[in-house]
Amino acid sequence: MTDFATYRRRETLVSAAINTAFSALFYAIVFGLAEALPVRGMGAFAFDFLPQSAAIGLMASLIPGLLLRRAMARGAFTNIPAADERHRIAIIVGISIAGAVGCGAVLAGLFWLVAPDQIGRSAAIPIKLVYGAALGATVTYVSLSASRRVT
Repeated sequence: MTDFATYRRRETLVSAAINTAFSALFYAIVFGLAEALPVRGMGAFAFDFLPQSAAIGLMASLIPGLLLRRAMARGAFTNIPAADERHRIAIIVGISIAGAVGCGAVLAGLFWLVAPDQIGRSAAIPIKLVYGAALGATVTYVSLSASRRVT
């Protein structure tokens, strides 16, 4: 038997690492090696927080949710109540995506309103990576915690 808190902590750290790597990969695909990025406009730096958040919300809740389902089926935890797992995962993923996109919208709005017209690569990359790690960890932690309560 595994302690759920230990399991959740490990999955949260893994999610942070994976979402940092995905954020770096997609930054490179979307923005390339441009020295400066426009902040405002479709496809610009601020706007990119929306698709980044949606992808992280989906992956940081769905994958850990499915892994948790498999662990629960093996009987890894005795302290999680039984429930219809598909229902549980659907609710958690939906809420996670909505919450993540909400966070992305707030951050995009802040950048849209207060940032200069352009942002340099040396600032843009760390912002995207830290955001990816923090959002991935938060979504995973919250979604796994919610899995204990949603029935």
